[in-house]
Amino acid sequence: MPKFGPSKKKPPPLRNIAALAIRGFRPAVRRSFESSASFAADDHRTFNRHGEAFDAGETFSGVDFDTGVDAAREFAALAPAGATPAQAALRWVIQQPGVSTVIPGARNPEQAAQNAAAAGLPPFSDTDLAAIADLYDRRIRAQVHDRW
Repeated sequence: MPKFGPSKKKPPPLRNIAALAIRGFRPAVRRSFESSASFAADDHRTFNRHGEAFDAGETFSGVDFDTGVDAAREFAALAPAGATPAQAALRWVIQQPGVSTVIPGARNPEQAAQNAAAAGLPPFSDTDLAAIADLYDRRIRAQVHDRW
C-alpha cells in the first residue's frame, strides 16, 4: 500500500537542476538563460537576482544567474539522445524515490506532448545519476543546500 502525506526524507536537492533545465531550455524562454540575456526593468529576473525584493529562491531557484546558465548547459549535455533538457529533467524527477506524479506546466499542446514523452525515456543510469549529483555538488550546493 502506498504511503500518503509528507515524506520523512528531505526533498531531493537536485530539484534545482531540474528546475533550471526545465525553465532554461523551453524554446519560448531559451533566451532567458543565455548569459548575455537582459530583461525588462519590471521583470523580477532584473530586480531580484540576489533577493533584493523578495526571496532569491523565487528567481532562478536561488542560484545566481551565471552559475545557473552554466549548470543548465552542463545538465543539457546529460540529456539522452533525442530528448530535450526539459524532458531529461522531468525523467530525473520521475525517477526519484517516492515520486508518483509529476505535474509540469506547458504553454501549448506541443509542449504538453513533449513533457508527457519524458515518461517514456529510459531511466538515467547510475553513471548519469552520479554525474548529475556531481554537477549539483560542484555548482549548486553551496548556494542553496542550506535552504532545504
